[in-house]
Amino acid sequence: MARHSGNNDSGGTGSGKPRVLFMHGLESGPRGSKARCLSRSFEVTCEDMLVGWGKSNSPLLHVVGQPSLWLVLWALVSTTALVWVSTTTWFWFLVFGGTALGVAGLVVRYRVVPVALADCVDTCLMMQRSALRDADVVVGSSFGGAVALAAACSGVWRGPTVLLAPAVAPLCNAEVQRRHGFNLHLPLSRFAAGPITLVHGSADETVAVEGSRTLATLNKGITPGFVYSEVDDQHRLASLLPEGRLTDLVQSVLQRAQRVE
Repeated sequence: MARHSGNNDSGGTGSGKPRVLFMHGLESGPRGSKARCLSRSFEVTCEDMLVGWGKSNSPLLHVVGQPSLWLVLWALVSTTALVWVSTTTWFWFLVFGGTALGVAGLVVRYRVVPVALADCVDTCLMMQRSALRDADVVVGSSFGGAVALAAACSGVWRGPTVLLAPAVAPLCNAEVQRRHGFNLHLPLSRFAAGPITLVHGSADETVAVEGSRTLATLNKGITPGFVYSEVDDQHRLASLLPEGRLTDLVQSVLQRAQRVE
């Protein structure tokens, strides 16, 4: 866990600074540019969720660690071998082998991957629980935005939230929805309690902007305190870092939370 302190004297800690919990993306971490930018004005905590490729909580390792994956692979190899020794023609070998491969692919897509993503999100939430209790506002970027949404929808977090190009796709599977209640097709007012600011770049080639647009369509005018902004930027949203724009977003959502109170 990394903690950064700013020099602003307006806020909610003993030092007078609002407490920001920053949730980073897959390829970022506690020392990323957004966490450092926020630390100029806020008391920032950023837990290392270890979700980068090769790290202990990466989605890929959760996929590899699924027992059902190895069961599917064993069944695929066994079926292919059985067909190989019992058929006399290439035609039937290709038919049965192709069918087994197709079934295995469906199981991986609709069971193994969703469970692996849900396990990854659950682990991230467990890492964040202590910091969530002390935060005044949560800022989630990319995959961290998905974790922040899961925290809000499951009731773990009830305060103001800023979502920066959130990776909505990991939440759009039945297993995550079963565990955390998130549903892309329902207003967030059904789940989340605090005001939400959502920002996405129109030129984002890493996380499709359509997910955020869907959230905006469902929530603008329905979910209290929901604000959507689409900017001419890419996934990193580098345009928010200069001139205090990211700081202004956080201050704005904090002010909306105070008006609700």
